[in-house]
Amino acid sequence: MSWIDILTIVVALGAATMGGTFFAFSNIVMPALKLQPPIAGILAMRSINVRVLNPVFLGTLMGTALLGLVLVVGVFLEKGSLWAAAGALLYIVGLLGVTMSRNVPMNERLKSVNELSTEGVAYWGYYLTEWTRWNRLRGLAGLLATVLLMLALVS
Repeated sequence: MSWIDILTIVVALGAATMGGTFFAFSNIVMPALKLQPPIAGILAMRSINVRVLNPVFLGTLMGTALLGLVLVVGVFLEKGSLWAAAGALLYIVGLLGVTMSRNVPMNERLKSVNELSTEGVAYWGYYLTEWTRWNRLRGLAGLLATVLLMLALVS
């Protein structure tokens, strides 16, 4: 087993972990928060957004992207499987890129709204729909990246 294969396995595990996390969040947590009064949903989501900034979550999210970059370079230097490069790039763009460009800015905005105001309630409705839409894309990107990375190991 080459170092590229080992790195492919590690990146696949990270992509599966993050893809599964976002999949579960979209299909369990967000629908549950939607059932709550807006103030409760906003406060709960704010709490989640604070708690998610922990070493395990951020290490997996960012570490997988960093190792994915190493994998892409390694694939081209060592003439490895293009499936591995495609999977790593899909993770970087589709999961990390969407996180940083879409979900994080919405989280920052949610942090600043007054949960008791009409504006806060209106933003919560928008947030539930749009944040979840982008989160589903992140989950799908992570899971599809995992498939591509696994294909690299069997091709």
